[in-house]
Formats: sequence, structure tokens, C-alpha cells
Amino acid sequence: MSATSPSTAPDLRTSGPIHEIVHARLSHSDLPGAASELVEKIVGESEEHGLEVRLPHVYLNAVTVHGFRGIGRTARLEIPKGPGLTLVTGRNGSGKSSFAEAIEVALTGENSRWIGKSQVWQTFRNVHEDASAEIELELLFDGDREPSIVRHEWTGAKVDEAVSTIARPGQPAVPLGESGLAGPLALFRPFLPYAQLSKVLDKPTGLYENIAKILGLGPVADAIERIKRLVKELDETVKRPAALLPGLISELEPVNDPRAAKAVALLGDRAPDLDQLEALVSGWEPEADSDMGALRRIAELVVPEAEAVHEAAERLRIAAAAVAALSGTSAEDARHRADLLDLALSHHRRHPLDGACPVCATPDRIDSVWAEQAGREVGRLRGEAAAADRANAARRTAREALLGLLGVAPGWLPEPVREAWQALLSCRGLTDDADLADRFEEGAERLRLAGDDAAMQARERLADLDATWRRCAVSVASWIGDARAAAQAKPRLTDAKKATQWLRAVHDEIRDARMEPHAQEAGLYWQVLRQESNVSLGPIQLAGTGNMRRLQLDVTVDDAPATGLGVMSQGELHALALSLFLPRAATPESPFRFIVIDDPVQSMDPAKVEGLAKALSMVAQTRQVIVFTHDTRLPNVVKQLALPATILEVMRKEGSIVSVVECTDPVSRALRDARDLARTPGVPRDVADTVVPGLCRVALEAAFLGLARRRLGAAGIGYDEVDRKVASARKLSQISALALFGDIGRSGDVMGWLKRTYGGWAADVYRACLHGAGRNALRGSGDDPIQLVGKLASKIKKEH
Repeated sequence: MSATSPSTAPDLRTSGPIHEIVHARLSHSDLPGAASELVEKIVGESEEHGLEVRLPHVYLNAVTVHGFRGIGRTARLEIPKGPGLTLVTGRNGSGKSSFAEAIEVALTGENSRWIGKSQVWQTFRNVHEDASAEIELELLFDGDREPSIVRHEWTGAKVDEAVSTIARPGQPAVPLGESGLAGPLALFRPFLPYAQLSKVLDKPTGLYENIAKILGLGPVADAIERIKRLVKELDETVKRPAALLPGLISELEPVNDPRAAKAVALLGDRAPDLDQLEALVSGWEPEADSDMGALRRIAELVVPEAEAVHEAAERLRIAAAAVAALSGTSAEDARHRADLLDLALSHHRRHPLDGACPVCATPDRIDSVWAEQAGREVGRLRGEAAAADRANAARRTAREALLGLLGVAPGWLPEPVREAWQALLSCRGLTDDADLADRFEEGAERLRLAGDDAAMQARERLADLDATWRRCAVSVASWIGDARAAAQAKPRLTDAKKATQWLRAVHDEIRDARMEPHAQEAGLYWQVLRQESNVSLGPIQLAGTGNMRRLQLDVTVDDAPATGLGVMSQGELHALALSLFLPRAATPESPFRFIVIDDPVQSMDPAKVEGLAKALSMVAQTRQVIVFTHDTRLPNVVKQLALPATILEVMRKEGSIVSVVECTDPVSRALRDARDLARTPGVPRDVADTVVPGLCRVALEAAFLGLARRRLGAAGIGYDEVDRKVASARKLSQISALALFGDIGRSGDVMGWLKRTYGGWAADVYRACLHGAGRNALRGSGDDPIQLVGKLASKIKKEH
């Protein structure tokens, strides 16, 4: 089994904790022990490092904003509890996006609108409110009866000068960063602002990372990156000596030092001997016959010291004077006579029978009596000669000591020193002790001066060489350290490369297995969102490594393969981005049971708006889906499809006063406004008589318009054509004719249809709204004309 083919292992699990999967596969791999240990160690550390606080499910109850962006006075947006679709509508500038941005800012401290923009764009304070800007979110965690409060308050004039805290029920507020929300927010970010919608597909690597993290691949990916960094470090360590070697040799070659030359020779070997190089750096001794060896010896040259020479010369002078003082004295004569008698006695002992005098040959002069007397005389004379003997012995000792201060001249001496040395040695031929002492002292001084000068010059030269060598030695020592590190790193590099290759294969296998259901869900959303698009989406895969990581999309146009995303319109790209975002945000692993989407309708054609409504409704079965939009097409489609949803409208008055009202449909809103106006005391009669019929007419127009869209759509007419036909109907008569007959030219048939279908009252109400100039005309249709308008509108809304 190959160490780089983990799929051959019998345990092919791809679910469960990453370290358990890796451990099981390692037990069946043939990775070397060191590589296997490295994988298990780093994967374990990465998984432990990546552990986040497990949060219960959390819902969004409300957001309250004060002095932030387009909202001045405190405004509150309440979100229906539990899963469901909430549409927050309002014209541009109404403040609805300020609510969306407030949710993102409170939880992350960031606003996607500001990312990459200059300070001018990062304006968070409302121009009509001087007090500090504040955002408050109510989050309801499963198991809590009361909501937790997230508060984001600005303490300064800059965007990042703010404090975010969270207070769980019955607990004091703590910094939001300590709540455990940061990790899940980064992993399952439940926001899709419009600023990001158009950029979701711009950075394939970032999209890859977001999805990979959700698939639980973070620890493996992190481990791979850590091992890759280790491989890079080890590879640099292994290559460093070879990379530095040419420069080191270039540094050493010009140096006139045998150590440098030796180092160059060693470094030139295929495998330099590091021990020899280390010895060279730490304490190498030059060869004796080398120039540097001679310099070392000259620098250490020892010549007789002046004081020692002077003392030895003085001793010789004193001894010589003592000998001279005894010369010609009785002591000297006694020594000579004793020597003469010793000779005679010696002769007598050799020739005892010959009594003749050995000097004068007189017979019978030397006998035993004489010998006895002569022996006594020798003893007496020797005593007298002892002082002379001591003086001569002292002179000889002093002479030898003086001459012994200088040995044979070494052959490596420089010429001046050699000459002075030889001159001093020549003093040994002098017999006069006083002359010897004087000349030796003079010669020793000349030798000392010549020796000191030569030693000083040698030391200076050695110092220069050593200073240069020390710099070289530091470089050589550093290179030795790099070389030893490289030798140690080489086997580790091999193991790390094998570990990386093996772990990448495991990563890709787990990634592909876990990505499949995610990709299927994204494909399902795309099928819902594409609506009449001729672009088909094939398999969605995570592919590549390193900087080449990307989300791979196979696109076909009319069944013909296309290259990437360039063939898709902006609306299709937005739909695709939503298809990829929704599975990620709604993954079961996410603790966030809410999703916030801002302005997803832009650039979408009408068909895709219907697909968007259906997709959002699908997600809303398990999530709070909060969509902010100024485009009326989305709420209209939601109503036409009778999809369950709460529709809220954000309205803005002068001074950035923002309010939120529930608006189920345009019909109800118009009738409510008409009734409120009619019941409001103090409203001038002429104003009421003019405005109330207009509002009733708006209600009927909205009811007929909804019927027109339903019938035209049911007839198979495309959304673009439906929009064109609706846009061509400008009056109530035209809108009603389009709704009932599909033809704006049949406006004269409307009242007859109403009378036949609902009765005469319906025709009267329609006529009053169509032609009436005031409330009097409307009153003619019944006691409560507004109620009758509502009755007619309700019946039209039920038509199919």
C-alpha cells in the first residue's frame, strides 16, 4: 500500500472527529514512523486549536438603532419569532439598510459596505442626532426564557472606536469577544449584504475556505499548511549551506593565511569534513615549516634577559677576581707542591722497590719512611691549597653559567637576530674572563634588541592575520552550524514531504465526500433560482491547493460547455451566489437560526425573482430569513404565490425619524390609510373628500394588478412580457381590463363583468372609485363605502 494513497485503507470513514479519521487511516498506511507521528501530532494540535465554544441555537428577536447611519431617533425592528420569511421593505433612503447593517456591525464590528473604502465612506453617525450612536440586538438562545442583549456603542469619532458587549439573562454584560460568538460568526456568517453578494464569486480561494471550514476540514487544512511551512523551513535549512558556500569560499580565497587556505581546501570537497573545519576554527596549529609557524616561533622568541646576563657576568667577574687574588700566594705554591708530592707518591706505589728519586734519580732517597712523611706533607699542603681550588671552581661555574645562557641558534631566525646570536656565541673562544663578561653583556644587549624588534614585527603580523582570520572563522563557524543543521534536517524534510503528500490526499478524499451533499443542496437552490435561465450548473467541487484553491463550477449554456462564470449575466451570478450562500448559512452545524440578506433582487429579471421567493421560502422552513429590499417585485411575488411571510415597511420622515409598520399587502395598506384619514378629527373636509377616494382607488388597482399578474403568469406568458403589459396599464380601467380580459382595450366591459359576477353593488363601487371626484360619489355605493371597497378588493384577490 502506498503511503500517498490513503484511499486504499480499509477504514474509509469521512465523518466524525478529524483526528479519529486520520488516526484510523494512519494505522493502515505505510508512512515512515517519523512522518506518521508528525501527521498525528500536528492534526491533533490543529483540531484542538480550532475547537470553538459550542453554542445553542440562537434566534434574532429585534434590533434597536439610535443615531446610526440613516436612523436618527431610536427605531426598533421586531422579527417574528421562530423560522419564517420576513421581508423588510422600503424605498431607497428609508433606513431599512441601516437596520441590516446594524445587525452586522453589532455582531462583527464590521460593515461590508466599508471594507476597502476610505474614511470618507466610513460614516456611522446620523446627521440629525447628536447623541452617541448605539445598536442593540435581542438574541434568544435555546433554553433561555429571556433574550440576551448585544449592545454596540461608539466611544469616539472613528468606526473602530466602539465597544460591544453581551448580557445573558441574569448575568452581567461581558465583552462580545468572550461570549464564544466570534468563531461561529466567522465560520457560519449569517449575513449576505449586497456589497458582498456581487463579490461572492470574485475570490474563489476565499469561497473555498468558507465552505471548507463548514465541512470541518479546518484542522486538516491547517495541519497541511503547518507541515508545508515546516517543509519550507527544512528545505531552506537543507539548501542553505550550498547556497552560502560560494560566498564563503570567495571570502576566504583572498586571505593570505594558511588557515584560510586549509578551509578552502576542505570546503572544496564533495562532503566537507566538518570535524576538521571545526578544529581549524577552534584551535588549529600551523605546520612548523610554514611561514605562519615561523612567525609564531619568532613572536615567542626567548633571548637571555638583560638582568640575568648582568648577574652571570658579575658572578664571573667576581670569581675571576678571586682566582687572580690567589695567584702567586703560598696557597697556590702549596697546591703545586702537593700535586708534585702526589705524583712522587704515585710513582712510589707503582715502584716500591725502586728507591731512586724520580726527579733527580738519587738512589735510596724514596722509601717507606719518606712515603709516610710525604703523605703527611700532602695533607698539610692540600689544606693550604683548598682556597685556591674553591676560587677556580667558582670561576669555572660562573663562566659555564654565563655561556650557558645562550644555546645554538635556531635555523628559522631572521638575519639580524641570527647575526647577533652568532656574534654572541663567538664569545665562547675568549679565555680572559673579564673580557668574556664585558663582551657577552654587550652582545646579549644587541641580541635582545634585535630579538625584541623581530618578535614585535612577528606579533603585529600575526595580529593582522588573526584579526582577518577571526572574521573568516566566524563565517566558517556559522557555515559549519548551517551544515550540521542541514544534515539533521534532511531526513526530517523527507518525512515532512511524505506527510504532506499523504495528508493532502486524505484531505481531498474527506473534502469530496463531505462536499457532495452540500453541492447537491446548492444545485437544488440553483434550479429554483435559475427560472428560465439557459445556464445549467454541473457538479460543484472544491479543487486545488495553496493559492490555487477554488470553487470549481461546471457551467453549460444550452447544453454546450462554457468556460467558467464569464457567460453568466449579473442576475445569474447573483442567483448563483445565493445558491452557494444559502446551504452554507443554513447548514445544520450553524448555531444561527437566522439569516440576513440585503437587496438580493437587484439585477434579477422577474422570473428569477419568483425563484428567489421560492428559495427563500424553502430556507425559511428552518431559519428566520430576514430580507431587506426596496424592490417591490419580491413582496409582490411572495403575495402572488401565497407564500407565508411577514412584510414590514420602513418609512422615514424628516429628521431621520424612522418607523416600522407591518404591511401585509398594498390593498390592506391603502384601505387602512383611507380609514385612518376618514376617522382623523380635524382633517379638513375638502382634503378628506379628495384623498380618501384616491386611496380606495389605489386599493382596487393593487387588487386588479395582483390578479393580472396571476392570470398572465398562469397563461404561460413570460415575466418580462408580464412586466411590459402591467407597465402599459396606467389607469384603473386599463389595469382592471388587463386583469379580467388580458387586454387593456376592453375597459368598457369591466363594469358588466363585475355586475354579472358579484352584483350591482360591485359595479357601483367600481364606478365610484373610477369616476368619483369625492367621498359623496363613493358614499352613493353604500353606508360604509370603504368597507365595500375592501369587500370588492377581497373578492378580486381570490380570483384566479
